[in-house]
Amino acid sequence: MANTDVTPKLRVLLVEDDRDVASVVCLALEDFFDVSHAATAHSARLAIRSACPDLVLLDWHLGNDSGQAVLAELELIGSSSRPPVIITSGGEDEPLLEAVRIGSACHLPKPFSIEELVRSVTRQLLRRKPSQGDLK
Repeated sequence: MANTDVTPKLRVLLVEDDRDVASVVCLALEDFFDVSHAATAHSARLAIRSACPDLVLLDWHLGNDSGQAVLAELELIGSSSRPPVIITSGGEDEPLLEAVRIGSACHLPKPFSIEELVRSVTRQLLRRKPSQGDLK
């Protein structure tokens, strides 16, 4: 008899314009999570609205666009109870530093190891933002 009690994997959206990085990250996470990929800020905003990911891994520098636009979309629609993990080699950007400082994002600097990636994603998926009722 087949086991029908299968827990669905948590959904992770990777927003990354570098194909090589995206391939490695998706391969590293696909055994543990349901991973989808968006290569542009526009496609990321569409995926956030349609797929409601449990966590977003967000490259801060997306070609001609910025991860800041995707972060603003996440905050606008409140799509996730967890702050996104921003993956970038440039961590000196003031909006990025501010997002990390106020807790609306976490930072995983590039280059990172597979172990650091899995640990960071798992840690964020185990966290949740307090709801309004928790703050009283």
